[in-house]
Amino acid sequence: MQRARLGSRSGMLFIFPSDGIYAFWMKNTPIPLDIIWIGSNKQIAFIKRNAVPFSEIPIVPSSNARWVLEIRGGSSQVNGFSIGDNVKINI
Repeated sequence: MQRARLGSRSGMLFIFPSDGIYAFWMKNTPIPLDIIWIGSNKQIAFIKRNAVPFSEIPIVPSSNARWVLEIRGGSSQVNGFSIGDNVKINI
């Protein structure tokens, strides 16, 4: 929120204590984001591409997730990310 730009290799990873349906919104976010939900199996469970800036409409994934990654809008398509892709997370 409140960021005017986001680098092509930057993002924010949200870590949740357990799997669940975690909704996000774009309130106070002036740039489009791709939001990627990642299941405990470390596979992409859901992707919202180019989430609309300033929208207060909740984005609710159709699958449970343990992690959620926000990256610059359009990056998931440019990089060929798809539901079911494996993700490497070292925490």
